[in-house]
Amino acid sequence: MNAPQSTTHNINLRLCMASLRSIHAEANFMIVKCTVCGKEFECSPSRYRLGYGRFCSHSCSRKTRTGDRSSNWKGGDIRARCRECGVDVVKERREFLKEKGNFCSRRCQGEWMSKNYTLSNNPCWRGGKDTKICGTCGESFSIDKAWVKRGGGKFCSKKCAGIWRSNNLINKNACNWRGGVNPLNMAIRTSKEYCEWRWGVFSRDKFTCIVCGTKKSGSFEAHHINPFSKIVSEMAVSNTALDLIRFAKTYSPLWDISNGITLCCDCHIEEHKKGGK
Repeated sequence: MNAPQSTTHNINLRLCMASLRSIHAEANFMIVKCTVCGKEFECSPSRYRLGYGRFCSHSCSRKTRTGDRSSNWKGGDIRARCRECGVDVVKERREFLKEKGNFCSRRCQGEWMSKNYTLSNNPCWRGGKDTKICGTCGESFSIDKAWVKRGGGKFCSKKCAGIWRSNNLINKNACNWRGGVNPLNMAIRTSKEYCEWRWGVFSRDKFTCIVCGTKKSGSFEAHHINPFSKIVSEMAVSNTALDLIRFAKTYSPLWDISNGITLCCDCHIEEHKKGGK
């Protein structure tokens, strides 16, 4: 009977190991001495010719690449005195090159920088602050010179800037002007004065629908007792100026709070179904 496959594999493995031992015994290995620890060990001539066989282990090999034997050696640690507190410290040379090794801690570094890196001594210095006059309210204020170079420093606050834009960047002066294509009633409804009128109506009625009494936030609408379209038509007939939008901001019937009531969305729809505009 044939031997099992596993038994045959084991026999071949033993024969292979025995042949390797015989080859190893017959090989002409050299006895060399480790250049680090001086220990003698065996090395094949072929490996020795390739440059191997100088060290007996990896630990001895690593010793030749550390400290002053390393290609990245920068001189080792340096002993110095902390700039802030005067304590002796030992730091790596690369830290001294970055000015991080001149202090014993980050706290001392921060205290020293707060005393010395001020105004023009600070590498981020951009010229300090300048005094300007607000183009809206006329009050003086301080602003960085770097911000002035970029075109800023015209107003003391966002509120003053918004007031100036609402008074000057309108009609043809606005960047989005398209020749007055928006209807007059749309321009009035989207104006600042109209928003203030709606808020005044809501505040007077305490944010409550006068029909159903709901107080649900976000569902309120201001209803005109005297129709809005009628007021605008009367204003257009009585006004002879070309700029109706500017005239509408001063037309008192448009901003009369007593002409408005607070309604919710559903009640407002029902009110218009009855015929009220």
